[in-house]
Amino acid sequence: MVYTGEPLTPEVTVSLGDAPIPPAEYSVTFENNIEIGTATILITGSEINYTGTATGTFEILGASEPKFATHNLVLSGQIGVNFYMEFPAIDGVDWSTSYMTFTIPHGTVTARDDFDPTAMNRKATYYSFTAYVNSIQMAEPITATFHWTEGEEEKTIGNTYAVRDYLIGFDAALAEDPDAYDELTIDLVHALADYGHYVQAFLADARGWTIGEDYAEMDKFYANSYDIDAIRTAVADYAIDIGANGADFTKFTFTTVLDSATTFRMQFTVPKGYSGAFNAETSDGTPVTVRKSGTRYTAEIADIPAHNLGKTFEVTITTGNGSATMNLSALSYVKIAFDAFTDANAKNAMAAIYTYAKAAEAFKSGN
Repeated sequence: MVYTGEPLTPEVTVSLGDAPIPPAEYSVTFENNIEIGTATILITGSEINYTGTATGTFEILGASEPKFATHNLVLSGQIGVNFYMEFPAIDGVDWSTSYMTFTIPHGTVTARDDFDPTAMNRKATYYSFTAYVNSIQMAEPITATFHWTEGEEEKTIGNTYAVRDYLIGFDAALAEDPDAYDELTIDLVHALADYGHYVQAFLADARGWTIGEDYAEMDKFYANSYDIDAIRTAVADYAIDIGANGADFTKFTFTTVLDSATTFRMQFTVPKGYSGAFNAETSDGTPVTVRKSGTRYTAEIADIPAHNLGKTFEVTITTGNGSATMNLSALSYVKIAFDAFTDANAKNAMAAIYTYAKAAEAFKSGN
C-alpha cells in the first residue's frame, strides 16, 4: 500500500536521533486514516528535521515474520505468563503447526505449548502461548522461543519476560491512567506480588537457598507488613477436622507444597507390615494421587488454582479396616504454620498466602 499526497492525519512522528537521511526504514506505531497499527515505513522523499516529524511519501511494508506482540498474566489459576504472537499472512505458512518452547534459569517451567486456535486475546488479534511458573520464580526471566515452518525451513524467534516485568508495566499503566484496572484486579496483582516475595523468603530459610543465586530475587512487592493477629483469627476455623473409624494409620501429617504448582500433601504412617488396601478420594471428584514408601502412604491433590486456596476439600482415606474423612485447605496449612513458627519470614509468608487466596477468590467471583 502506498500513500502519496497530503501528510497523514495525524502526522507520523519518527524519532530519528543520529539516523541517516532517508531513504531508510523506521519501525513506528501510529494510527491514521489508513488504519495501520504498528508498521515499518519507508520514507522516500520526506522533509526531515531532527525533532522527528516526517511528511511525504510513505510505503507501508508488509510484515515478513511473526512477532511477539504483548504479555499478560494468568490471574485466576496457576501462576502463568501469556506470550502473545501476531501472525502475518505468509504464503505457504500454516500457523496451526507452530509451537512455543520455554526455558528458565532456575527450576522448571512449561516445556512446550502448541498452537491453540481458541487461545487468543479479547480482541481476537493475537494468539497466546502460556508458561507456568511457581511462587519462587516470579523474578526469573522466562525465555520463550516460537517455532514455525516456512517451506521446508524451521524458523524461530525469541523473547524473554518475567512475572516481575508485568508488575512493573502494571504500575506504569496505573500511573498513566488510575482507572486502567478495577479494584479486584489491582488487589489480586498486588497480592500475587506479595505472595511471591514473602514465600520466597520463607522457603529460602527452610531450604537453605541464597536468594539472588538459587533464584532471582522477587524484590517487587507492595505490602510492607500484615496484621498478623487479624489473619491468625481469620484462619482459626480452618483447623483440620479428621473423623476416623478404625482406619489403618498411626500418624498423619499435612503440608502445602509451595515451591512447585500448589499441592496439598498428606502423609499417613501405617503399622509396620501393613499390606492392605489404601485408597483416597475427594467428595467432589478432585483427583488424588497415592504412592507408597516404606510404612508411609502419600496422598496429593495437585495443581490447585489460586481461587481454590481457601476451598475446603473433603478427603476420605479408606483402608482394610475402615475409613477416615478429613476437611482441609491451604488455609489449614496457614493455621498450622501460625501455630508452629515464630519468625517474621514465616508469619509474613502465611499472611501473604491468606491475602492472595482471598484476593483470587474475590477476583474469580467478581465481588
